[in-house]
Order: sequence, then structure tokens, then C-alpha cells
Amino acid sequence: MKSLKSTYRRDLALFTAINFVVFWVIILSPVDLNTWQDVYKTVTLKDGVFLSLSPIATIILGLFSATAKARLVYWHYNYPLPGSRAFTVHMKTDHRIDPKTLEKKWGPLPTNPEDQNRLWYRIYKDVERDIRVQESHRDWLFSRDLAAYSVFFLIVFVPSAVGSNANWRVTLIYVIITIVQYLILIIAARTYGNRFVCNVLAIESQSDFDLK
Repeated sequence: MKSLKSTYRRDLALFTAINFVVFWVIILSPVDLNTWQDVYKTVTLKDGVFLSLSPIATIILGLFSATAKARLVYWHYNYPLPGSRAFTVHMKTDHRIDPKTLEKKWGPLPTNPEDQNRLWYRIYKDVERDIRVQESHRDWLFSRDLAAYSVFFLIVFVPSAVGSNANWRVTLIYVIITIVQYLILIIAARTYGNRFVCNVLAIESQSDFDLK
């Protein structure tokens, strides 16, 4: 059976490559973007080596742990996984979830972040084969990885762009684009992470409820 990560690995590599290319075209080798021929002519051996680093960067970023990526998404060092707030925060925001039903099956719902994540994960294992859970799980993993990668590009590329000899207006535009990309992906990852947590609890507590 295919792992969820394997379904979007190519998309991550493409996302990484696009960020490398944008940085190269705008900052390292600025050209007239009205013609692709101009872009092609500017490729040098140095540029080729630089662009070849994108798949290597993808591999390196893939070594980040799930906890490390969640920290980058939620900005919590301790207990950053979304399941750590499953019952004290996320459950209260979703009308589909029936807390009483969950308590009948799993006992008193915890408030400690570590215990919340532990119980939520047990519930997840109970419903993980549900296609709705699988889809929301994939959405969370993919958006989380994209957000984590965007943080990497923000940290590495923005200082490099500011310290380059590129036109300051071009540099400013690039920095703004990189920051906006980061903010959008962080928001998306948090949304999908919270939805994943809620879908698991909703399906467990309302087995006959049709989630939209």
C-alpha cells in the first residue's frame, strides 16, 4: 500500500524546484522575462549546478521530523502537533463532534496536551481507514510540508537576495513574494491540520454523519 507521503513527493520536488528557479531568475541572473530564449541563454555551468541543488534540498528538508515541521506551522515548541489541542480547542469549534459520545467510549477527555494527543491518536487509529480521514490526513501532511519548506526558503533565500547585487526594487518584490508564500502556506497548513483533527473526532462520534 502506498504511503500518503509518496502521493505528493513529486509535488514537493516541483515546489522546491520552482522556488530555486524563481530565486535564480529574479536575483542571480535577472533577465528580460518576456522571452524564454533570454532565460535559456543566461544558463551557465554555475547556474546549472545551482539548479541541480533543488532535489538535494528536497531530500534534506524531508529529513525534518514531524514534530519539527509542526513547530514551524503552529509556532509552538512544546506539544506542537494539532492533536495536542484536540479536546480543549478543536473539538469546541466543530458542531459535528459529540463530546458525550466520545466520553462514553473513551472515558473522561483529557486536558493535558500530551494526553490529548495520545488519546486523539488512539481514536485516529480506530478510524484511519475511512477515506475521509485519509484525504484530510494527506491534505494536512502535504500542506504542513509545503509550509515547512517555505520557512526554509524564507530563511535561506531572503537574506541571500538582500545581500545580492540585484536591483533593490526587484529584491523587494522577491522578498514580499516569499513572505506572502510563507504566510499563505502557514495558514493553509493550520487549517488542514485542525480539520484533520476534527474529522477524526467527528467520524468517531457520529458514525452515521455525512461529512462535507
